[in-house]
Amino acid sequence: MLKPYHGTIYHFPTFISMTIPMTQKAAITALVDTLDRQVSPHVTRRALQAAGLTRDALNAEPGFLPTAVEAVMLESAARSVGDPHLGLRLGSEHAYEDLGWYAAYVLAAPQLISSFARGKRALPFISPGCGVSFRRAGEHVVLSYQFNLGPLNGARQLEEGMPGLLTDLVRRFAGTDWHPDWIEMPGSVHRRSAVIEDFYGAPVRFGASAVGIALHRSVLGHDNPNKPDAAGDLLIADLPSLLGIRPPVSVSDQVLTLLATQLRLGDSTIDTIAARLAVGTRTLERQLRAEGTSFRDLKQHFLRERAMALLATGDWSVTAVAKALGYSEPNSFSRAFTRWTGHPPSTFAYGTKTAAPE
Repeated sequence: MLKPYHGTIYHFPTFISMTIPMTQKAAITALVDTLDRQVSPHVTRRALQAAGLTRDALNAEPGFLPTAVEAVMLESAARSVGDPHLGLRLGSEHAYEDLGWYAAYVLAAPQLISSFARGKRALPFISPGCGVSFRRAGEHVVLSYQFNLGPLNGARQLEEGMPGLLTDLVRRFAGTDWHPDWIEMPGSVHRRSAVIEDFYGAPVRFGASAVGIALHRSVLGHDNPNKPDAAGDLLIADLPSLLGIRPPVSVSDQVLTLLATQLRLGDSTIDTIAARLAVGTRTLERQLRAEGTSFRDLKQHFLRERAMALLATGDWSVTAVAKALGYSEPNSFSRAFTRWTGHPPSTFAYGTKTAAPE
């Protein structure tokens, strides 16, 4: 039931501040799946290559990748098929539920206004470094999403698809017939405005700092028609275990999560990690020094923990683990492992002193 909203509008901090915006790998995988349904396998393969990715690296352990990877992939696909609005069309293929446990937490809010607050609060679990804001505009409010990608070519692909996801959220409370009163887009007005307006059925205002949709203040009071009982509600404290992932909160965290992916791609050098983070190697090292560490220390920590975990399963020989960690010679790995732990790698099979099978 609609309840006119007469309370105080939430005022959120402008945007999260991090070195670079990132996106959960599961969300990028979902985008690749959608791309598969719209274009040929050759186009998808080229788009992944343009972004420096493989399907195996995406489908491995949970983690985060720079949001720019997603943008580059979409831009490559759009150019391959000659569709400058591919991101717009792909965005319409996604429902809010596609955001998984994050969506479940947001959609369990008692009212639309509180769903916005939940979305803001939990955003770092799926897109750290991106941001949500909520401002008043006369009798309207504008819900905005900031990708923080700057002038990157592919940013437009992501921006054009975002209003569809924001609209879908509002419709879960206001009904399927609801439409934004207007849409806000970064950039200047040009011929693409007519396409966006026709697609969303709402006028577009360019020159904004972020993507946004406008709704009348009265809509904020809509109750949740599918509100769970207290036993079925989700708390933000539930998200880390449900998602199986902790969002990066520092440059060191960003480096560690990228190392996991880059190891599978066969290139985990500082040059590649810095390029992924859109900074120079000297800048990256300076940022890490400010956090009391270095790239070398982080990589050794990552390799040590990964090696110990793989050896402890008892499923892999020392030679196989060495190869998995990028060592061309098992002896080099054995020396490094002994230096890290004080013991040869064979002593860590099953977590005991039993030698791992060669």
